[in-house]
Amino acid sequence: PYNPTGNLEVDFAQMCLRAELNTKIEVVIRGKAQPPQSQEQGNEPSGKESKGSKKDDSKGHGRDHGKDDKHKNSYDEESSSKHKSKASLHNIHNVNVNQAQTAQNQETPAEPVEPQPTTYSVKEKFDYFKPKIEVEYDHDENKMTGREVYIRGWRLEPPIITILSSALPKCSHLTTLNLWHAGLTDETLASIASLTLLCKNLKHIHLDGNQVPGQRFSAFITPENCNVHTLSLRSCGITSVGATMLGYALFKNKGLVTLDLSNNKIGSEGAKALAMSLRLNRTLHCLILANNEIDDIGGLKLAEVLNRFPLTHDEIVQRRLLLSKKNASADDGTHLSISPHNRKHDSGSRDNRPQTSRQSIHMSPNEPKIRDKPKPKKKESKSKDDKNKKDESRSKKSSSSDSSSRPKNKKAASNRSSEKKVVQQEHEPEQIELTNPLMEPIVEENGEIYLRGNRTLIHLNLSRNKLGEESMKAFWAAVQYQSNLLNPAESHIGINTKTAPGLLRLTLQHNKVNPATSQIMKLLVAKMATRDPNYVPPPEEVKLKSQDDS
Repeated sequence: PYNPTGNLEVDFAQMCLRAELNTKIEVVIRGKAQPPQSQEQGNEPSGKESKGSKKDDSKGHGRDHGKDDKHKNSYDEESSSKHKSKASLHNIHNVNVNQAQTAQNQETPAEPVEPQPTTYSVKEKFDYFKPKIEVEYDHDENKMTGREVYIRGWRLEPPIITILSSALPKCSHLTTLNLWHAGLTDETLASIASLTLLCKNLKHIHLDGNQVPGQRFSAFITPENCNVHTLSLRSCGITSVGATMLGYALFKNKGLVTLDLSNNKIGSEGAKALAMSLRLNRTLHCLILANNEIDDIGGLKLAEVLNRFPLTHDEIVQRRLLLSKKNASADDGTHLSISPHNRKHDSGSRDNRPQTSRQSIHMSPNEPKIRDKPKPKKKESKSKDDKNKKDESRSKKSSSSDSSSRPKNKKAASNRSSEKKVVQQEHEPEQIELTNPLMEPIVEENGEIYLRGNRTLIHLNLSRNKLGEESMKAFWAAVQYQSNLLNPAESHIGINTKTAPGLLRLTLQHNKVNPATSQIMKLLVAKMATRDPNYVPPPEEVKLKSQDDS
Protein backbone atom coordinates (compact mmCIF):
# COMPACT_ATOMS: atom_id res chain seq x y z
CA PRO A 1 0.00 0.00 0.00
CA TYR A 2 1.04 3.57 -0.68
CA ASN A 3 1.73 5.81 2.31
CA PRO A 4 0.76 9.46 1.60
CA THR A 5 3.46 12.04 2.24
CA GLY A 6 1.42 15.25 2.46
CA ASN A 7 2.16 16.39 -1.09
CA LEU A 8 -1.32 16.17 -2.61
CA GLU A 9 -0.10 16.45 -6.20
CA VAL A 10 2.21 13.43 -5.91
CA ASP A 11 -0.04 11.43 -3.60
CA PHE A 12 -3.12 11.78 -5.80
CA ALA A 13 -1.26 10.74 -8.96
CA GLN A 14 0.37 7.72 -7.32
CA MET A 15 -2.83 6.52 -5.68
CA CYS A 16 -4.77 6.83 -8.94
CA LEU A 17 -2.14 4.66 -10.65
CA ARG A 18 -2.32 2.03 -7.92
CA ALA A 19 -6.12 2.01 -8.05
CA GLU A 20 -5.96 1.73 -11.89
CA LEU A 21 -8.13 4.80 -12.43
CA ASN A 22 -7.79 6.19 -15.93
CA THR A 23 -8.58 9.77 -15.05
CA LYS A 24 -7.21 12.98 -16.46
CA ILE A 25 -7.78 14.88 -13.21
CA GLU A 26 -4.75 16.89 -12.20
CA VAL A 27 -3.78 18.69 -9.02
CA VAL A 28 -2.85 22.25 -9.98
CA ILE A 29 -2.11 25.49 -8.24
CA ARG A 30 -5.15 27.71 -7.95
CA GLY A 31 -5.06 30.55 -10.43
CA LYS A 32 -4.08 33.93 -9.11
CA ALA A 33 -4.21 37.38 -10.62
CA GLN A 34 -1.13 38.15 -12.70
CA PRO A 35 0.77 41.36 -11.97
CA PRO A 36 0.25 44.06 -14.61
CA GLN A 37 3.09 44.49 -17.11
CA SER A 38 4.61 47.87 -17.84
CA GLN A 39 4.23 49.54 -21.23
CA GLU A 40 7.96 49.25 -21.95
CA GLN A 41 7.84 45.45 -21.55
CA GLY A 42 4.80 45.26 -23.85
CA ASN A 43 6.48 47.37 -26.54
CA GLU A 44 9.85 45.56 -26.51
CA PRO A 45 8.89 42.50 -28.59
CA SER A 46 7.19 44.64 -31.25
CA GLY A 47 10.36 46.74 -31.65
CA LYS A 48 12.50 43.62 -31.97
CA GLU A 49 10.20 42.21 -34.61
CA SER A 50 10.35 45.46 -36.62
CA LYS A 51 14.17 45.43 -36.54
CA GLY A 52 14.28 41.84 -37.65
CA SER A 53 11.82 42.51 -40.45
CA LYS A 54 13.91 45.45 -41.65
CA LYS A 55 17.00 43.25 -41.75
CA ASP A 56 15.15 40.54 -43.63
CA ASP A 57 13.78 43.08 -46.12
CA SER A 58 17.22 44.55 -46.70
CA LYS A 59 18.67 41.08 -47.23
CA GLY A 60 15.93 40.14 -49.63
CA HIS A 61 16.30 43.40 -51.53
CA GLY A 62 20.05 42.80 -51.90
CA ARG A 63 19.49 39.29 -53.19
CA ASP A 64 16.91 40.47 -55.72
CA HIS A 65 19.31 43.16 -56.89
CA GLY A 66 22.09 40.60 -57.41
CA LYS A 67 19.79 38.38 -59.41
CA ASP A 68 18.82 41.31 -61.63
CA ASP A 69 22.50 42.02 -62.32
CA LYS A 70 23.15 38.41 -63.31
CA HIS A 71 20.20 38.12 -65.69
CA LYS A 72 20.30 41.68 -66.97
CA ASN A 73 21.39 40.80 -70.46
CA SER A 74 18.81 38.01 -70.84
CA TYR A 75 15.76 40.26 -70.69
CA ASP A 76 14.43 41.78 -73.87
CA GLU A 77 13.53 45.41 -74.25
CA GLU A 78 9.83 44.59 -74.50
CA SER A 79 9.75 42.65 -71.23
CA SER A 80 11.67 45.40 -69.46
CA SER A 81 9.19 48.01 -70.62
CA LYS A 82 6.26 45.87 -69.40
CA HIS A 83 7.87 45.39 -65.98
CA LYS A 84 8.55 49.09 -65.68
CA SER A 85 4.95 49.96 -66.45
CA LYS A 86 3.64 47.44 -63.87
CA ALA A 87 6.06 48.71 -61.24
CA SER A 88 5.01 52.29 -61.82
CA LEU A 89 1.33 51.38 -61.47
CA HIS A 90 2.07 49.38 -58.30
CA ASN A 91 3.99 52.30 -56.79
CA ILE A 92 1.15 54.71 -57.57
CA HIS A 93 -1.33 52.36 -55.88
CA ASN A 94 0.85 52.03 -52.76
CA VAL A 95 1.20 55.82 -52.53
CA ASN A 96 -2.57 56.24 -52.69
CA VAL A 97 -3.16 53.60 -50.01
CA ASN A 98 -0.57 55.14 -47.68
CA GLN A 99 -2.13 58.58 -48.11
CA ALA A 100 -5.57 57.21 -47.27
CA GLN A 101 -4.27 55.44 -44.15
CA THR A 102 -2.50 58.55 -42.89
CA ALA A 103 -5.67 60.58 -43.41
CA GLN A 104 -7.71 58.04 -41.40
CA ASN A 105 -5.12 57.97 -38.62
CA GLN A 106 -5.19 61.74 -38.40
CA GLU A 107 -9.00 61.83 -38.28
CA THR A 108 -9.57 58.91 -35.80
CA PRO A 109 -7.27 58.58 -32.74
CA ALA A 110 -5.70 55.22 -31.89
CA GLU A 111 -7.74 52.90 -29.67
CA PRO A 112 -6.37 52.57 -26.11
CA VAL A 113 -4.86 49.19 -25.22
CA GLU A 114 -6.81 47.42 -22.46
CA PRO A 115 -4.65 46.67 -19.42
CA GLN A 116 -4.45 43.14 -18.11
CA PRO A 117 -6.93 42.18 -15.35
CA THR A 118 -5.76 42.50 -11.78
CA THR A 119 -8.53 40.59 -9.94
CA TYR A 120 -8.67 37.42 -12.04
CA SER A 121 -6.60 35.38 -14.46
CA VAL A 122 -7.59 34.61 -18.05
CA LYS A 123 -7.50 30.98 -19.19
CA GLU A 124 -8.24 29.11 -22.37
CA LYS A 125 -11.82 28.44 -23.38
CA PHE A 126 -11.88 24.71 -22.61
CA ASP A 127 -9.23 24.62 -19.89
CA TYR A 128 -11.61 26.27 -17.44
CA PHE A 129 -14.13 23.41 -17.67
CA LYS A 130 -11.65 20.56 -17.30
CA PRO A 131 -12.03 18.64 -14.01
CA LYS A 132 -9.14 19.52 -11.73
CA ILE A 133 -8.27 19.84 -8.07
CA GLU A 134 -7.10 23.36 -7.33
CA VAL A 135 -4.86 23.85 -4.32
CA GLU A 136 -3.76 27.08 -2.72
CA TYR A 137 -0.45 26.83 -0.87
CA ASP A 138 1.11 28.92 1.83
CA HIS A 139 4.28 28.83 -0.27
CA ASP A 140 3.96 27.84 -3.93
CA GLU A 141 7.47 26.42 -3.92
CA ASN A 142 6.72 24.03 -1.04
CA LYS A 143 3.98 21.56 -2.07
CA MET A 144 3.66 20.30 1.50
CA THR A 145 1.87 23.49 2.61
CA GLY A 146 -1.52 23.05 0.93
CA ARG A 147 -3.95 25.35 2.75
CA GLU A 148 -7.14 25.32 0.63
CA VAL A 149 -8.58 22.69 -1.71
CA TYR A 150 -11.15 23.63 -4.38
CA ILE A 151 -13.22 21.15 -6.42
CA ARG A 152 -15.65 23.11 -8.55
CA GLY A 153 -18.14 22.15 -11.25
CA TRP A 154 -17.50 18.40 -11.71
CA ARG A 155 -19.02 15.31 -10.13
CA LEU A 156 -17.13 13.62 -7.32
CA GLU A 157 -17.24 9.85 -7.70
CA PRO A 158 -16.75 7.39 -4.78
CA PRO A 159 -13.29 6.18 -5.99
CA ILE A 160 -11.98 9.75 -6.01
CA ILE A 161 -13.39 10.35 -2.53
CA THR A 162 -11.68 7.23 -1.18
CA ILE A 163 -8.36 8.49 -2.52
CA LEU A 164 -8.93 11.95 -1.03
CA SER A 165 -9.94 10.44 2.31
CA SER A 166 -6.49 8.88 2.63
CA ALA A 167 -4.48 11.76 1.09
CA LEU A 168 -6.04 14.87 2.67
CA PRO A 169 -5.53 13.90 6.35
CA LYS A 170 -1.77 13.98 5.74
CA CYS A 171 -1.98 17.65 4.68
CA SER A 172 -1.29 19.27 8.02
CA HIS A 173 -1.83 22.82 6.71
CA LEU A 174 -5.29 22.15 5.25
CA THR A 175 -7.91 24.55 6.69
CA THR A 176 -10.50 24.98 3.88
CA LEU A 177 -12.41 22.49 1.73
CA ASN A 178 -14.60 23.96 -1.03
CA LEU A 179 -16.85 21.58 -3.02
CA TRP A 180 -18.96 23.80 -5.30
CA HIS A 181 -21.55 21.97 -7.44
CA ALA A 182 -19.75 18.65 -6.96
CA GLY A 183 -22.87 16.50 -7.49
CA LEU A 184 -22.83 14.99 -4.00
CA THR A 185 -25.19 12.18 -3.02
CA ASP A 186 -26.15 10.76 0.37
CA GLU A 187 -23.32 8.22 0.24
CA THR A 188 -20.62 10.65 -0.88
CA LEU A 189 -21.81 13.24 1.64
CA ALA A 190 -21.46 10.73 4.47
CA SER A 191 -17.95 9.76 3.32
CA ILE A 192 -16.89 13.41 3.13
CA ALA A 193 -18.27 13.99 6.64
CA SER A 194 -16.13 11.11 7.91
CA LEU A 195 -13.18 12.59 6.00
CA THR A 196 -13.50 15.89 7.87
CA LEU A 197 -13.15 14.04 11.15
CA LEU A 198 -9.68 12.88 10.11
CA CYS A 199 -8.46 16.38 9.15
CA LYS A 200 -7.72 17.92 12.52
CA ASN A 201 -6.98 21.45 11.24
CA LEU A 202 -9.95 21.68 8.84
CA LYS A 203 -12.08 24.64 9.93
CA HIS A 204 -13.97 25.95 6.87
CA ILE A 205 -16.28 23.74 4.77
CA HIS A 206 -18.18 25.07 1.72
CA LEU A 207 -20.75 22.77 0.09
CA ASP A 208 -22.65 25.31 -2.01
CA GLY A 209 -24.86 24.05 -4.83
CA ASN A 210 -25.03 20.38 -3.71
CA GLN A 211 -28.68 19.37 -3.51
CA VAL A 212 -28.55 16.12 -1.55
CA PRO A 213 -31.91 14.30 -1.19
CA GLY A 214 -31.32 13.20 2.43
CA GLN A 215 -30.20 16.70 3.56
CA ARG A 216 -27.98 15.24 6.28
CA PHE A 217 -25.65 18.20 6.43
CA SER A 218 -25.81 18.04 10.23
CA ALA A 219 -23.08 15.37 10.10
CA PHE A 220 -20.51 18.18 9.76
CA ILE A 221 -21.38 19.83 13.10
CA THR A 222 -21.71 16.84 15.40
CA PRO A 223 -20.13 17.03 18.89
CA GLU A 224 -17.27 14.85 17.59
CA ASN A 225 -16.58 17.28 14.73
CA CYS A 226 -16.18 20.39 16.88
CA ASN A 227 -13.22 21.81 14.89
CA VAL A 228 -15.43 23.17 12.08
CA HIS A 229 -15.93 26.93 12.46
CA THR A 230 -17.59 27.80 9.14
CA LEU A 231 -20.26 25.82 7.27
CA SER A 232 -21.64 27.26 4.02
CA LEU A 233 -24.73 25.54 2.53
CA ARG A 234 -25.97 28.06 -0.02
CA SER A 235 -28.39 26.86 -2.71
CA CYS A 236 -28.48 23.29 -1.39
CA GLY A 237 -32.27 22.90 -1.53
CA ILE A 238 -32.58 22.56 2.25
CA THR A 239 -36.16 22.41 3.53
CA SER A 240 -37.60 22.41 7.04
CA VAL A 241 -36.48 18.76 7.43
CA GLY A 242 -32.80 19.58 6.91
CA ALA A 243 -33.09 22.73 9.03
CA THR A 244 -34.57 20.70 11.91
CA MET A 245 -31.61 18.31 11.79
CA LEU A 246 -29.22 21.26 11.73
CA GLY A 247 -30.99 22.84 14.71
CA TYR A 248 -30.76 19.63 16.75
CA ALA A 249 -27.02 19.42 15.97
CA LEU A 250 -26.50 23.10 16.88
CA PHE A 251 -28.11 22.44 20.24
CA LYS A 252 -25.12 20.25 21.18
CA ASN A 253 -22.41 21.87 19.05
CA LYS A 254 -19.75 24.02 20.73
CA GLY A 255 -17.49 25.00 17.84
CA LEU A 256 -19.47 26.39 14.89
CA VAL A 257 -19.13 30.16 14.46
CA THR A 258 -20.71 30.88 11.04
CA LEU A 259 -23.66 29.14 9.35
CA ASP A 260 -24.76 30.26 5.87
CA LEU A 261 -28.14 28.90 4.70
CA SER A 262 -29.03 31.52 2.10
CA ASN A 263 -31.07 30.65 -1.02
CA ASN A 264 -32.81 27.63 0.51
CA LYS A 265 -36.39 26.78 1.47
CA ILE A 266 -36.34 26.23 5.21
CA GLY A 267 -39.51 28.26 5.82
CA SER A 268 -40.90 29.20 9.22
CA GLU A 269 -40.69 25.64 10.57
CA GLY A 270 -36.96 25.55 9.89
CA ALA A 271 -36.55 28.99 11.46
CA LYS A 272 -38.34 27.71 14.58
CA ALA A 273 -35.93 24.78 14.87
CA LEU A 274 -32.92 27.07 14.55
CA ALA A 275 -34.39 29.47 17.11
CA MET A 276 -34.84 26.62 19.62
CA SER A 277 -31.17 25.72 19.23
CA LEU A 278 -30.13 29.35 19.78
CA ARG A 279 -31.77 29.38 23.20
CA LEU A 280 -28.81 27.50 24.70
CA ASN A 281 -26.14 27.83 21.99
CA ARG A 282 -23.46 30.38 22.90
CA THR A 283 -20.84 29.82 20.17
CA LEU A 284 -22.63 30.78 16.93
CA HIS A 285 -21.83 34.38 15.94
CA CYS A 286 -23.13 34.66 12.37
CA LEU A 287 -26.39 33.23 10.97
CA ILE A 288 -27.38 33.98 7.35
CA LEU A 289 -30.96 33.06 6.38
CA ALA A 290 -31.45 35.24 3.31
CA ASN A 291 -34.08 34.17 0.74
CA ASN A 292 -35.63 31.30 2.71
CA GLU A 293 -39.38 32.03 2.58
CA ILE A 294 -39.57 32.90 6.30
CA ASP A 295 -42.73 34.72 7.41
CA ASP A 296 -43.74 36.37 10.70
CA ILE A 297 -44.09 33.06 12.57
CA GLY A 298 -40.41 32.26 12.13
CA GLY A 299 -39.36 35.89 12.55
CA LEU A 300 -41.11 36.16 15.93
CA LYS A 301 -39.33 33.04 17.19
CA LEU A 302 -35.93 34.39 16.16
CA ALA A 303 -36.64 37.76 17.78
CA GLU A 304 -37.78 36.03 20.97
CA VAL A 305 -34.37 34.38 21.36
CA LEU A 306 -32.62 37.76 21.22
CA ASN A 307 -34.91 39.17 23.91
CA ARG A 308 -35.39 37.69 27.37
CA PHE A 309 -37.53 34.54 27.22
CA PRO A 310 -39.25 32.30 29.78
CA LEU A 311 -37.81 28.88 30.48
CA THR A 312 -39.80 25.77 29.65
CA HIS A 313 -40.54 23.02 32.17
CA ASP A 314 -37.75 20.80 30.84
CA GLU A 315 -35.25 23.66 30.99
CA ILE A 316 -36.23 24.44 34.60
CA VAL A 317 -35.72 20.79 35.58
CA GLN A 318 -32.33 20.75 33.83
CA ARG A 319 -31.35 23.97 35.62
CA ARG A 320 -32.19 22.46 39.01
CA LEU A 321 -30.14 19.37 38.24
CA LEU A 322 -27.16 21.52 37.29
CA LEU A 323 -27.48 23.57 40.46
CA SER A 324 -27.66 20.44 42.61
CA LYS A 325 -24.55 19.02 40.94
CA LYS A 326 -22.74 22.31 41.42
CA ASN A 327 -23.60 22.42 45.12
CA ALA A 328 -22.56 18.79 45.58
CA SER A 329 -19.20 19.40 43.89
CA ALA A 330 -18.67 22.50 46.02
CA ASP A 331 -19.31 20.48 49.16
CA ASP A 332 -16.90 17.77 48.08
CA GLY A 333 -14.23 20.35 47.29
CA THR A 334 -14.49 21.98 50.74
CA HIS A 335 -14.31 18.59 52.46
CA LEU A 336 -11.22 17.59 50.53
CA SER A 337 -9.48 20.87 51.16
CA ILE A 338 -10.18 20.87 54.90
CA SER A 339 -9.26 17.27 55.69
CA PRO A 340 -5.46 17.45 55.13
CA HIS A 341 -5.29 20.76 56.96
CA ASN A 342 -6.96 19.26 60.00
CA ARG A 343 -4.64 16.27 59.92
CA LYS A 344 -1.52 18.43 60.02
CA HIS A 345 -2.72 20.57 62.90
CA ASP A 346 -4.19 17.71 64.89
CA SER A 347 -1.18 15.39 64.54
CA GLY A 348 0.61 16.97 67.52
CA SER A 349 -2.35 16.72 69.88
CA ARG A 350 -3.02 13.01 69.67
CA ASP A 351 -2.75 12.62 73.45
CA ASN A 352 -5.66 14.99 73.99
CA ARG A 353 -7.94 13.03 71.68
CA PRO A 354 -10.62 10.86 73.26
CA GLN A 355 -9.81 7.17 73.33
CA THR A 356 -11.43 5.00 70.72
CA SER A 357 -13.19 1.77 71.46
CA ARG A 358 -10.12 -0.32 70.55
CA GLN A 359 -7.85 1.72 72.81
CA SER A 360 -10.26 1.41 75.69
CA ILE A 361 -10.35 -2.36 75.23
CA HIS A 362 -6.55 -2.80 75.11
CA MET A 363 -5.92 -0.45 78.04
CA SER A 364 -8.43 -2.10 80.31
CA PRO A 365 -6.91 -3.57 83.56
CA ASN A 366 -8.71 -6.86 83.07
CA GLU A 367 -6.25 -7.95 80.29
CA PRO A 368 -2.65 -7.58 81.52
CA LYS A 369 -1.34 -10.20 79.11
CA ILE A 370 -1.97 -7.95 76.18
CA ARG A 371 0.21 -5.26 77.75
CA ASP A 372 3.10 -7.70 78.28
CA LYS A 373 3.17 -9.01 74.71
CA PRO A 374 5.09 -6.20 72.93
CA LYS A 375 8.22 -6.61 75.21
CA PRO A 376 10.25 -8.95 72.94
CA LYS A 377 9.81 -6.56 70.02
CA LYS A 378 11.87 -3.87 71.77
CA LYS A 379 15.13 -5.79 71.19
CA GLU A 380 14.46 -5.98 67.54
CA SER A 381 13.73 -2.28 67.49
CA LYS A 382 17.01 -1.55 69.29
CA SER A 383 19.02 -3.58 66.81
CA LYS A 384 17.30 -1.74 64.00
CA ASP A 385 18.08 1.61 65.61
CA ASP A 386 21.78 0.69 65.83
CA LYS A 387 21.87 -0.24 62.16
CA ASN A 388 20.15 3.01 61.23
CA LYS A 389 22.70 4.99 63.23
CA LYS A 390 25.60 3.31 61.46
CA ASP A 391 24.04 4.00 58.09
CA GLU A 392 23.47 7.63 59.03
CA SER A 393 27.12 8.06 60.04
CA ARG A 394 28.29 6.61 56.73
CA SER A 395 25.93 8.83 54.79
CA LYS A 396 27.18 11.89 56.68
CA LYS A 397 30.77 11.10 55.72
CA SER A 398 29.89 10.71 52.09
CA SER A 399 27.81 13.87 52.15
CA SER A 400 30.67 15.89 53.66
CA SER A 401 32.97 14.80 50.83
CA ASP A 402 30.39 15.73 48.15
CA SER A 403 29.16 18.93 49.79
CA SER A 404 30.99 21.12 47.28
CA SER A 405 29.27 19.52 44.31
CA ARG A 406 25.73 19.47 45.73
CA PRO A 407 24.76 23.11 45.30
CA LYS A 408 25.68 23.00 41.62
CA ASN A 409 23.52 19.92 41.06
CA LYS A 410 20.64 21.57 42.87
CA LYS A 411 20.87 24.66 40.69
CA ALA A 412 21.01 22.57 37.52
CA ALA A 413 18.04 20.51 38.65
CA SER A 414 16.06 23.65 39.47
CA ASN A 415 16.88 25.13 36.05
CA ARG A 416 15.84 21.93 34.31
CA SER A 417 12.57 21.80 36.21
CA SER A 418 11.82 25.44 35.35
CA GLU A 419 12.58 24.78 31.67
CA LYS A 420 10.25 21.77 31.68
CA LYS A 421 7.49 23.86 33.20
CA VAL A 422 7.92 26.54 30.53
CA VAL A 423 7.82 23.94 27.73
CA GLN A 424 4.68 22.37 29.19
CA GLN A 425 2.99 25.78 29.40
CA GLU A 426 3.86 26.50 25.77
CA HIS A 427 2.48 23.19 24.47
CA GLU A 428 -0.65 23.15 26.62
CA PRO A 429 -3.44 25.15 24.87
CA GLU A 430 -5.58 27.52 26.81
CA GLN A 431 -8.80 25.78 27.79
CA ILE A 432 -11.80 28.06 27.93
CA GLU A 433 -14.64 26.63 29.97
CA LEU A 434 -18.06 27.43 28.53
CA THR A 435 -20.67 27.76 31.24
CA ASN A 436 -24.14 26.43 30.59
CA PRO A 437 -26.55 29.28 29.74
CA LEU A 438 -29.04 27.81 32.22
CA MET A 439 -26.61 28.76 35.00
CA GLU A 440 -26.80 32.44 34.09
CA PRO A 441 -28.66 34.87 36.39
CA ILE A 442 -32.43 34.71 36.05
CA VAL A 443 -35.38 37.01 36.66
CA GLU A 444 -38.63 35.81 38.25
CA GLU A 445 -41.79 37.63 37.27
CA ASN A 446 -45.45 36.57 37.49
CA GLY A 447 -44.56 33.01 38.44
CA GLU A 448 -42.21 32.48 35.46
CA ILE A 449 -38.43 32.28 35.25
CA TYR A 450 -36.91 34.51 32.55
CA LEU A 451 -33.45 34.03 31.09
CA ARG A 452 -31.48 36.75 29.35
CA GLY A 453 -31.52 36.28 25.61
CA ASN A 454 -28.77 35.15 23.29
CA ARG A 455 -26.15 37.91 23.18
CA THR A 456 -23.38 35.99 21.41
CA LEU A 457 -25.15 36.15 18.03
CA ILE A 458 -23.55 39.17 16.35
CA HIS A 459 -24.78 39.01 12.73
CA LEU A 460 -28.27 37.96 11.59
CA ASN A 461 -29.29 38.22 7.91
CA LEU A 462 -33.01 37.87 7.11
CA SER A 463 -33.17 39.77 3.84
CA ARG A 464 -35.41 38.68 0.92
CA ASN A 465 -37.96 36.89 3.10
CA LYS A 466 -41.64 37.45 3.95
CA LEU A 467 -41.34 39.30 7.25
CA GLY A 468 -44.05 41.80 8.16
CA GLU A 469 -44.66 44.55 10.68
CA GLU A 470 -45.06 42.20 13.66
CA SER A 471 -41.61 40.71 13.32
CA MET A 472 -40.10 44.19 12.90
CA LYS A 473 -41.66 45.25 16.22
CA ALA A 474 -40.29 42.15 17.92
CA PHE A 475 -36.78 42.81 16.60
CA TRP A 476 -37.00 46.45 17.72
CA ALA A 477 -37.91 45.34 21.25
CA ALA A 478 -35.02 42.85 21.28
CA VAL A 479 -32.49 45.47 20.14
CA GLN A 480 -33.71 47.91 22.78
CA TYR A 481 -33.45 45.27 25.49
CA GLN A 482 -29.87 44.37 24.52
CA SER A 483 -28.82 48.02 24.39
CA ASN A 484 -30.28 48.56 27.89
CA LEU A 485 -28.31 45.59 29.22
CA LEU A 486 -25.10 47.07 27.86
CA ASN A 487 -25.82 50.45 29.44
CA PRO A 488 -23.00 51.52 31.83
CA ALA A 489 -25.63 52.48 34.41
CA GLU A 490 -26.48 48.78 34.77
CA SER A 491 -22.91 47.52 35.10
CA HIS A 492 -23.88 45.69 38.31
CA ILE A 493 -25.51 43.00 36.18
CA GLY A 494 -22.06 41.67 35.27
CA ILE A 495 -22.26 41.28 31.48
CA ASN A 496 -19.04 40.80 29.53
CA THR A 497 -19.32 43.04 26.47
CA LYS A 498 -16.39 41.33 24.75
CA THR A 499 -17.80 37.80 24.70
CA ALA A 500 -21.47 38.82 24.54
CA PRO A 501 -21.82 42.24 22.87
CA GLY A 502 -25.28 41.53 21.48
CA LEU A 503 -26.56 41.95 17.94
CA LEU A 504 -24.32 44.27 15.91
CA ARG A 505 -25.64 43.70 12.37
CA LEU A 506 -29.24 43.00 11.42
CA THR A 507 -30.16 42.83 7.72
CA LEU A 508 -33.90 43.07 6.96
CA GLN A 509 -34.02 44.54 3.47
CA HIS A 510 -36.41 43.36 0.73
CA ASN A 511 -39.17 42.05 3.00
CA LYS A 512 -42.87 42.90 3.07
CA VAL A 513 -42.23 46.11 5.04
CA ASN A 514 -41.35 49.21 3.05
CA PRO A 515 -38.40 50.94 4.76
CA ALA A 516 -39.45 54.31 3.33
CA THR A 517 -42.89 54.32 5.02
CA SER A 518 -42.44 52.15 8.13
CA GLN A 519 -41.32 54.11 11.18
CA ILE A 520 -40.14 51.01 13.05
CA MET A 521 -37.99 50.04 10.10
CA LYS A 522 -36.44 53.50 10.09
CA LEU A 523 -35.73 53.25 13.84
CA LEU A 524 -34.18 49.82 13.39
CA VAL A 525 -31.92 50.97 10.57
CA ALA A 526 -30.78 54.03 12.53
CA LYS A 527 -30.17 52.04 15.71
CA MET A 528 -28.24 49.23 14.01
CA ALA A 529 -26.14 51.73 12.08
CA THR A 530 -24.73 53.06 15.36
CA ARG A 531 -24.11 49.53 16.67
CA ASP A 532 -22.12 48.51 13.60
CA PRO A 533 -18.39 48.20 14.46
CA ASN A 534 -17.48 50.01 11.23
CA TYR A 535 -19.81 52.92 11.93
CA VAL A 536 -18.24 56.36 11.53
CA PRO A 537 -20.35 59.16 13.08
CA PRO A 538 -20.83 62.32 11.01
CA PRO A 539 -18.82 65.38 12.04
CA GLU A 540 -21.91 67.12 13.44
CA GLU A 541 -22.43 64.41 16.06
CA VAL A 542 -18.76 64.53 17.01
CA LYS A 543 -18.98 68.30 17.58
CA LEU A 544 -22.10 67.91 19.73
CA LYS A 545 -20.44 65.25 21.88
CA SER A 546 -17.33 67.37 22.36
CA GLN A 547 -19.51 70.32 23.42
CA ASP A 548 -21.42 68.16 25.89
CA ASP A 549 -18.19 66.83 27.40
CA SER A 550 -16.77 70.33 27.77
